Amino acid sequence: MENFTAVYIPAPNNKGYTAILAEYPSIIAEAETKEEAKRILEDNLHLVLQYRRKQTLERYSNAQTEVLACY
Repeated sequence: MENFTAVYIPAPNNKGYTAILAEYPSIIAEAETKEEAKRILEDNLHLVLQYRRKQTLERYSNAQTEVLACY
């Protein structure tokens, strides 16, 4: 899988971080540590990709549609 860029913003009073995925700025995480924020970003990215895949397949599913896996 491609690498993504996480931007970590310290929370006020050094109480954790807000993390934003640079390539998908709507994917964010809030956590006490950078490591935890990274894990949450990864989970959120997977959820978004699953949702978008499902929505696209439902929208374009018909007898003439061919779905191929590509990486």
